[in-house]
Amino acid sequence: MNKRKINRKGNLNANFQWLRALVKRNMKIALAYKSSFLIQVIGMFLNNLSFLIVWYFVFRKFGDINGWTFKEMFGLQGVVALAYGFSIALTYGIRNISKNITYGQVDKFMVLPKNVLLSMIFSEVQISAFGDIFEGGVNILIYFIITGFSFEKFIIAIVVIILATLLWAGYLIITQSLAFWLSNSEELSNSLLNATLGAALYPNKIFEGIPKVLFTFVFPSIFMSSMPVDIIKDIDLSKLLLLTFFAAFWLLGGIVLFNQGLKRYESGNLVGTV
Repeated sequence: MNKRKINRKGNLNANFQWLRALVKRNMKIALAYKSSFLIQVIGMFLNNLSFLIVWYFVFRKFGDINGWTFKEMFGLQGVVALAYGFSIALTYGIRNISKNITYGQVDKFMVLPKNVLLSMIFSEVQISAFGDIFEGGVNILIYFIITGFSFEKFIIAIVVIILATLLWAGYLIITQSLAFWLSNSEELSNSLLNATLGAALYPNKIFEGIPKVLFTFVFPSIFMSSMPVDIIKDIDLSKLLLLTFFAAFWLLGGIVLFNQGLKRYESGNLVGTV
């Protein structure tokens, strides 16, 4: 039993060192062109800022939306930008899983003596995502300045952002893994992502009935945007437990679905392999 524990610890350490080296190599390549790096980061920051400007004029005209005001939008934009940015910044390979499947590029990851899913996810970085992270951090800071800072809310904010990041990662893995069963589904995966991300940029108060159910449980936009803000604002532990459950559900579901698809790929029954 002790030998098994030592081996498991050694494997975890080896995987961590390997991922660290992989990320370091990818970042070195990305930073080779510093001007391009800064342009992409600033460009994404300004792109995200434009959404806040639009919402400013909306709330200026209508006052509030079912109890939500412009200050909550700083929290929402902050959570979405941070969670999405963290989910792809160092792991942009997660956005290219379906493309690798469709074009038969999974093989090059299967020959590596490491986990196939991790190998694919950490194979690329996305520079513009650092703009998301920067903008998200600024928005969260502004949100706390406006609403009042407390250590308890700060800790909860960290927790919900981590959970939203894991939920994003799980959702991306699931939508990207559809390519194991559906040929040429890269466009479908991107459409599902854009629909979910687009809805996440709206307050959940505007959704009612069937749309609210869809954007909560089918396309988990509300879990990755408005709900974390409500948890921070009200320190709602029941919603925090619900978010924790669904973050685990989507992430584990993504891992299971990918592994099942990988078995299908290995068996040579993959649809759309070229």
